[in-house]
Amino acid sequence: MNPTSKRPEYLGLAGSALALALLLIAGGVSFFWAHSRIIETACLPLQVAFVFGLVAWWYARMRRYEVAEQEDQERLRRDYDRNDLFDDQDEALKLAKETRRQFQKYFIPGFTFIFGGMVLLSVWGLLYRWSVIQKVSFERSPLDVAGLCLCMVFLCLLAGSYFNGLSREKGCHFLRPVAAWLLLTCAVYTVAVIVMLLEHFGVGTYDIQIGKVVAWVIFAFGVEMMINFVIEFYRPRGKKDELRPVYESRILYLFTEPGGIARNVAQSLDYQFGVAVSETWFYRFLERAALPCGFLLIILFFLLDSFVMIEANEMAVKERFGDPLDGVLEPGLHVKWPRPIETARIVPVKKIQKLELGLGDEKDGDQHGAAPPAPGMEERKAANPAKFIPWDKEHYDNERKFVVASRDMLGMGDDVPFNFTAASIPVYYQVRADAEGVREYLYNYEDPDDVFAKIASREVVKFLASADFIELLATKRLQAKSELETRLQAALAAIKPPLGIELIYVGLSGVHPSIDVAPAFQEVIIAQEQKLTTILNAEKEAITVRTLVAGTAAKRKNDAMADAYYKAKVAEAVVAKFKDQRTAYELAPSIYKLRSTLNVITESLNNKTIYLIQTKAKLIFELDFKEQIRPGLMDYDQYNPENKK
Repeated sequence: MNPTSKRPEYLGLAGSALALALLLIAGGVSFFWAHSRIIETACLPLQVAFVFGLVAWWYARMRRYEVAEQEDQERLRRDYDRNDLFDDQDEALKLAKETRRQFQKYFIPGFTFIFGGMVLLSVWGLLYRWSVIQKVSFERSPLDVAGLCLCMVFLCLLAGSYFNGLSREKGCHFLRPVAAWLLLTCAVYTVAVIVMLLEHFGVGTYDIQIGKVVAWVIFAFGVEMMINFVIEFYRPRGKKDELRPVYESRILYLFTEPGGIARNVAQSLDYQFGVAVSETWFYRFLERAALPCGFLLIILFFLLDSFVMIEANEMAVKERFGDPLDGVLEPGLHVKWPRPIETARIVPVKKIQKLELGLGDEKDGDQHGAAPPAPGMEERKAANPAKFIPWDKEHYDNERKFVVASRDMLGMGDDVPFNFTAASIPVYYQVRADAEGVREYLYNYEDPDDVFAKIASREVVKFLASADFIELLATKRLQAKSELETRLQAALAAIKPPLGIELIYVGLSGVHPSIDVAPAFQEVIIAQEQKLTTILNAEKEAITVRTLVAGTAAKRKNDAMADAYYKAKVAEAVVAKFKDQRTAYELAPSIYKLRSTLNVITESLNNKTIYLIQTKAKLIFELDFKEQIRPGLMDYDQYNPENKK
């Protein structure tokens, strides 16, 4: 091609005009006819192709001016047959060359950075606008939309291939980005055709989901432009390097340039590092071995994916093209077809899973979703965990407040009798270890754990709303725990279809009043404890006084009864003694008198020294000073207490 030809300029304008025409068609179809998010996303690469076409036209125009300027200088040298005529002024007179150099050095990098940011903002605006869409509906038949998209596929494919081929001509390499983004538009419309056919045949509506995926792909290309802007400052340059647009996507270039991915990678490496990396023996070895190694890796991947290991505490269901097969896979090694033909959905049937209710359920927090530390948590974390936690401190981060009934508040005006309390309620459960339980867990609900969490939370709220605050806090906590577990068991058994879950244990710990009212609650508890202490002390004093009075009365009564009994018995004994003495006297008066005399002598000689004096009298006294073990009837008077007095 003639260096001064205007063909590259016309091709740049043609590419820009074609991209603009396709953009108008896509915009009209998207906003006024089909209302499809994927077709709306296809407008972004068309806008990029339109702008890149204008840049290609501008660069080709400056390049033509530079070549014309060089030819004019060569002609002047030939005409004047001197080489040093304008040597000192050559650089100053090369205005076209300087303009092209400034364009290449400053405009292209700056344009790349700014335009990459505009692409990111455009994608972000689309995603933000789509975030409020609740339901996707098509005003036109999906089949009609698919037909229109198919026509756009052919138009974009022909245009992209045409400009891609022209970009290999000298002076037309700035058309490569235009061709790459036109071919990307072709790929987007191909995806749109598939989505519309799925919608037509009732497989599912994936318009907004696939549209978001395509938008994120374009977002990645915008990020690549920003990265290319930075890399361009550190890229080593050779004298013979052909100018490559900084905004050109290296990723798209790998797939849009004919001649194979390997050659494109080699050219990218040569351009990026400034040396002939593709001519080294190591790269040539990789180029020859890449394809066989790639196929080998794919085969190994499929072979490895054909085996599935089920652990001892697991069971699995095999699915073929998404449909579950009969039976379940027991623990062990099993063989299946590789994905996407067959997959194995593994369920941990014997693993005890824990659901913690009352912790982290509140949504209060900062704008990023993270709740601030609860009051007192920093002190608790720094303290010894073995110490008790007072009621006026949070037990856990972000505790949930439950409404609990209060029997003590009944009759207190018009106030509703309830209190706020916080509690940690651990619920332990597991998947039933049988085929029916595994299938119920996998296929009855999309997220059975979340369903179970909502059921458990509902039952906990209902139960706590009917429980007494003081009983729940202290006196009947074990009974409340058992009743709550019974309610959860009943709710789990009543849900239809079943969840495939069995309840293991329900706990009730960390119950304490809300920290907002904890000081006041503590004062009430202290007053109640002081009241109870006073009552118990009074009852203790009353019991002591009653016991003392009853003991004194009983003692006096028993003393009176003993004295009466004693006097009655003594009187009876005196009467009996007198009768016996009388009888003895009547039978032997002399002996009775003698014994009485001896008794008197014995009593008078008690604890006295006895002297025996021998006389002529032959009267002999026999004295027996041995202590008698049992007194006789005649000796009873000496043991009378009154006589001792």
